[in-house]
Amino acid sequence: MSQANRPTPEQIKAINDHLDALLGMDVRKPGSAANLPAVIRITETLEAAGGKDFPVFPPSYAGEGTNASPVYDLNGIEWGEVLREKSAKDGTKRVTRYIKRARHCTMDSPQSHANRTEIAFRDDEALRALVPQAEAKIPRKAEFADQSNANILALPHRVADFRVRASDQKEAAAKVIKAFANGDALPLLRFMPTSIIFGFWDSRAEGYQHKHSRILLSRIDAFGVVPCEKRSLYTGPYSKDECASVVLGNDNLAQELSEYDDKATEDDEKAKASKDAKKWADKMAERGFSNALSKPNTPGGVFAERIERLALISLTDIASVFCFKEKTDETEKPEPDKDMTNAARRYLLALALLAESHPRSIGSYRLRSGCELLPVGKELALLGAGHDSKDADTLKALCENRELLIEVTKAAHKLLNIPSELPLFESDAKSLKSELDSGKKNGVSENKSNRGKRDKKGTAAAEIPVTPENYTELDDASN
Repeated sequence: MSQANRPTPEQIKAINDHLDALLGMDVRKPGSAANLPAVIRITETLEAAGGKDFPVFPPSYAGEGTNASPVYDLNGIEWGEVLREKSAKDGTKRVTRYIKRARHCTMDSPQSHANRTEIAFRDDEALRALVPQAEAKIPRKAEFADQSNANILALPHRVADFRVRASDQKEAAAKVIKAFANGDALPLLRFMPTSIIFGFWDSRAEGYQHKHSRILLSRIDAFGVVPCEKRSLYTGPYSKDECASVVLGNDNLAQELSEYDDKATEDDEKAKASKDAKKWADKMAERGFSNALSKPNTPGGVFAERIERLALISLTDIASVFCFKEKTDETEKPEPDKDMTNAARRYLLALALLAESHPRSIGSYRLRSGCELLPVGKELALLGAGHDSKDADTLKALCENRELLIEVTKAAHKLLNIPSELPLFESDAKSLKSELDSGKKNGVSENKSNRGKRDKKGTAAAEIPVTPENYTELDDASN
């Protein structure tokens, strides 16, 4: 940032006064808060790089049943009249209808988009100093040693991630989460502040399980979609019988494969006699020695009438954050510190706005192969009462002023005494094994059996979510 563009101390103080008039402890009280804006809504119109005449690819998820084709997250489906029958590996048969179109398709879920957005504070040099930087280290095999360390801003479950929970800082993490659950946000702000913005669910903790929803919720969706299917062929260098003869040196198998018909029915004598041949035929195709066809009904993207990105920043949630005064006596009742609380609210708002704009600032939304989306229009609105006040208009202008947002964040960062770096979060095999052993007693299997049940105090038993390897599409923070 050039000195000419750098906001002056007077400008920073003025914008802080405006923000305190919208979020401060003196105004955000029951009754008076109803006269203030509640949410910042930013809606972007996006366009696929290929245009509307070419399909764009949403994320795919596991289909139902054994060996089922992957599916898209579609809602409001209009089914076609044509029926088709699909056979699974287990011998079951399913009859389904074609999908003609759907009202809605998820292009990037809130969980996935949060993980894409949070790394702004890792990747953007101007934003790195605004939040604590640290790495988490786990033991890996020698060939994966270069993947031992991960920036804490890339951990999908943030402060509740297992790499924090099983590290040598697990007690510090548990302490700040408990403080936050009891109303004091300052310890978590000094530890992992983005956890407050993007949410977390400490679902695997023992004795307590705190869930905090996102202050910034963003997602990308397509509307009026028509699903496509694709066909593909891999061409290998060998025919199956030549591979058996030349590579395996088995002329008898080569003869069988030359006669083998992969379309033969199970009751066909020819198919019965060629089960070994079928095994080798499948293996050759799988390993790329011979031709391989794609699975039938493989998703091939969607045509979309409209694609939009929605971002919501909850001012109500930000105004529920408090920082307590330091207690001089353990028996003393904790009380909010007005200056620190107001600074924390300004800090969280500015971080959320900087994070929201980061994906847009790099030029396009490159979600995956076949899905690059370009912003072509944007609308910003304040929702709730008081959206047309002077302070609200100043907030709208602030949303578009990156330089001023950075300076507001720096000022609050300094007042809150947030460190620039944290020690390494290091785990060893022993601590990870202890975490796994704890999971046997308190983990998924036990919680699955308790779903829907209540304990003696009437509290619903915790559910442990299943986290897939593709964690960018799902995480533990609730929407």
